[in-house]
Amino acid sequence: MGARRPPMLEGVSSDTTRSIVQYIYEAGIVDYRFGHSAAVSYVFFALIVVVGFTQAAVTRRRKDRP
Repeated sequence: MGARRPPMLEGVSSDTTRSIVQYIYEAGIVDYRFGHSAAVSYVFFALIVVVGFTQAAVTRRRKDRP
C-alpha cells in the first residue's frame, strides 16, 4: 500500500503549499541564492514584527476596556 497524499494536495504539485521558511531555506542553501534568501528573510522578519506590534496594541486596547 503506497503513501497517501493529504486531500489538499491531490492533483497539485507539492511546491504549491511550500511555507515561507522552506522557501527561504531552498533559495539560500539548495539554490545558492544567498542574497535573495537574506532579503526574503528580512521582509518576513519585518512582517512578523508588524503583526506582533499590532497584536500587542489590540490586546492592550481590549484590556483597557471596562
